[in-house]
Amino acid sequence: MIKHCKFRVNSVSRYPNFPAPGVLLAILSAILFGASTPLAKLVLGNGVNPWLLASLLYLGSGVGLAIVHGVRRMIGRGEAEAPLVRADLPWLALVILCGGAVAPVLLMAGLATTPASTASLLLNLEGLATLAIAWLVFRENVDRRLLIGAAAILGGAVLLSWRGCPAGGGARHAGDRRRLPGLGHR
Repeated sequence: MIKHCKFRVNSVSRYPNFPAPGVLLAILSAILFGASTPLAKLVLGNGVNPWLLASLLYLGSGVGLAIVHGVRRMIGRGEAEAPLVRADLPWLALVILCGGAVAPVLLMAGLATTPASTASLLLNLEGLATLAIAWLVFRENVDRRLLIGAAAILGGAVLLSWRGCPAGGGARHAGDRRRLPGLGHR
């Protein structure tokens, strides 16, 4: 008799041509993140207050995570987390204040006054800022792979925001790839 068995699907070995569930979730996450800025800009353009929109976005996020957590616990896949201790509470309060209250309101207020394309590029640089703070302030381990990824993000942001050089040799706007340096003229 089997007392307890955790069933794990290793999609890589069972389905060699199908990506692992984590890959699909990462792609879905990227799509939703990319769509959030233009959609928020659209809602803000219809007169919704930035404070209200930031509150609704984070309320939706909290409800969604609560549902995921509840479902995971019901099916027995709840993962153990490190317990909070009293020394963690000031840091937790600071994270909640900055990341859960001040930052979302500032994001929506900035989005109300900034083109969505500019805001999307700046949001991509958020990951680089987070990496730099973790590495320089908190002494997190950063290896070559992370630095290469950060360079790719920065390079993509620079390429997409390229407006040309003073001599006129660059692209007139980001979408004109025919005139980007190194790609030739047509």
